[in-house]
Amino acid sequence: MHVLVVTEESPLVHALTEALTPLGALVGTAADGLSALYALSAPDGELPDAVVLDLRVGGVSGDRLYELLRRDPLTRDIPVVALSSETVHSHAWRERGVPPPETFHHVSVDARDVAHDLLRLAAVPAAPAAHAAAGEVVFPESIKVVVPAA
Repeated sequence: MHVLVVTEESPLVHALTEALTPLGALVGTAADGLSALYALSAPDGELPDAVVLDLRVGGVSGDRLYELLRRDPLTRDIPVVALSSETVHSHAWRERGVPPPETFHHVSVDARDVAHDLLRLAAVPAAPAAHAAAGEVVFPESIKVVVPAA
């Protein structure tokens, strides 16, 4: 499994790498949204199997990067684990015309929880693009959406 971690928080990158590498994951990193866009459009065409996205990331904002991922036919089905220090409401994404990320965590999450979610997401097919285009979100029963309290 190839995972792209998008955050400027070095301790978070280190913790996620330590949690994912023993599970056989190849971890790529991007410190900001622009670097992530570059990594996702690399000429070799190899896309990650999942993305861990800090919604507070700079450059191209994490929110905007997520929207771009969901609107691009090549990346719309890549599972995203979103990290945020604020409460994130699913309806806000639907108002933008994109489904919410598969899973939300507070940025202070234990990296092992994120690794666990990534393994589950990699084993479950993503929601069909037709649902995403209609603004409908289909969550497999094994996916738990975690929205931190304000």
